[in-house]
Amino acid sequence: MCEGTCPAVFTITDEGTAKAIDGEVPAEAEASAAEAMDGCPVGAIEQA
Repeated sequence: MCEGTCPAVFTITDEGTAKAIDGEVPAEAEASAAEAMDGCPVGAIEQA
């Protein structure tokens, strides 16, 4: 779900789990990254 909401930040691994990019979230992706965090069905995304 997070990759669909914010593909600039999240990818799906070969194991089928989501992984965030290393480093800073690009400014243009901040709103969609926050939306992905808020919409995470298992609450696994947190802001650093």
